[in-house]
Amino acid sequence: MTALLARADGVQAYLTVNTQPQVAWVLWAVGENPGTVTYPDWTPLKALGTSQQCEQLRPFGRYESRCLPDTVDPRGPKGK
Repeated sequence: MTALLARADGVQAYLTVNTQPQVAWVLWAVGENPGTVTYPDWTPLKALGTSQQCEQLRPFGRYESRCLPDTVDPRGPKGK
């Protein structure tokens, strides 16, 4: 965090600026579980606030699962 000193109309105040971007963590799954849902490609299942919360949900049944920041897509780049 960065503290800034601002002066407006003779009043001084400290403003706190959060320099860390807010990142959500996404639980992704892929695979087959006979008799239930099949995820043929990486599918986002749930967004969580921290990586620790996401990791607590793993493993996700018989599926291969990953916890990734919301800025990462395991399916790769999108084509144009």
